[in-house]
Amino acid sequence: MVLALRQLLRLVREYPREPFLAAVREAARYGLYDLDRLERMILRRVQRDFFLLDEEPGDE
Repeated sequence: MVLALRQLLRLVREYPREPFLAAVREAARYGLYDLDRLERMILRRVQRDFFLLDEEPGDE
């Protein structure tokens, strides 16, 4: 239980508030309680905001 609370606190501290809350709402709607899965849901929401990917090689 303590480890789960620590992991949840880490998620709150490390990720932007809106993507975190949106992922929590979605997880609650489907009854998902796995924090690793919650983190993946958050990452999907922030991937385009924080990780700029070169979609076309050679464009610079």
